[in-house]
Order: sequence, then structure tokens, then C-alpha cells
Amino acid sequence: MPRLPRFAALLLAAAATAQAGEHRAHAAAPAVVQQECGSCHVVYPAALLPAESWRALMAGLPRHFGSDASVDAS
Repeated sequence: MPRLPRFAALLLAAAATAQAGEHRAHAAAPAVVQQECGSCHVVYPAALLPAESWRALMAGLPRHFGSDASVDAS
């Protein structure tokens, strides 16, 4: 069986966990996150990635999947 890309596997795992009732409720993302991130894609719950992965993702915003997704420091 071919291996799923890591991202697809993470999404499947998150969906399975949520369906099993083991996934705790997440607060809605702040409006600035909805505006900045949600203008291009679904705003992913923070629990999908460990903190170190989010740090790396945010540090790489100037080259975010081929786009410059930089945001103001504020």
C-alpha cells in the first residue's frame, strides 16, 4: 500500500480522533489568524502540530509553500 503524505496522514488522524470523542474542543482562532491565514486556506487547529513545528512554520512565512505569507510583527 502506498504511503500517504504526512499532511494527509495528520488530517486523517485528527479526524479519527475527533470522531472517537477524544479530541478536546478548541477555541476559535483569533480574528487576526482567521484573516491572515484563512484568506488562503483553512485555519488549522493548533493541536495538529507540535509547538516546534509551528515555530518552524512561522519562521518560514517568507517562503510559505512557494508564497510570501509574511505578517507584521504586531
